[in-house]
Amino acid sequence: GEIGALVGLRTVNIDRQVVLISPCNTLININLPSFSWFSKKSFDNFNVKLYNSNGLLWSKEISENKMEYPGDEEGLKYGESYFWHVEGEDLIDTYKSVNQGFSILSKEKSIEVGSQEKRIKDLFRDDPNSCSYHLLLGSYYIKNGLLEDAFSILPEDCSVIPILL
Repeated sequence: GEIGALVGLRTVNIDRQVVLISPCNTLININLPSFSWFSKKSFDNFNVKLYNSNGLLWSKEISENKMEYPGDEEGLKYGESYFWHVEGEDLIDTYKSVNQGFSILSKEKSIEVGSQEKRIKDLFRDDPNSCSYHLLLGSYYIKNGLLEDAFSILPEDCSVIPILL
């Protein structure tokens, strides 16, 4: 019918209608990440595609602008790099995001980070909401390339955020 004919006419546009939020240009400490993106336009569906250096690992269709790591897929490998993009699909067109990369910490580094996180948390167990705690842990994350973790730990009410580089 008409819809079948329209699918064959679909074009792919890269014009920032779909913007990836997470994970983007960072190291992460888990091998089953969740994915999120922002859409400037309403789409019928999104197609999330994950790649490694050998090519496409998986492609999943979803109607929301976020997704948990698919339970039917093998977890990502520690120490490996990946990239992903999202395609927003409507009746006629497909809008593709820019590719974004991320890497999983090595297993050894992941264990080290977990140990250091515990030590920092133990130092501030009596005051887990202090800016000092969040700044110290955020600084540690930045030092280890865990940029998204660093920004997620910094509370909005800490008025002084030093340059952590």
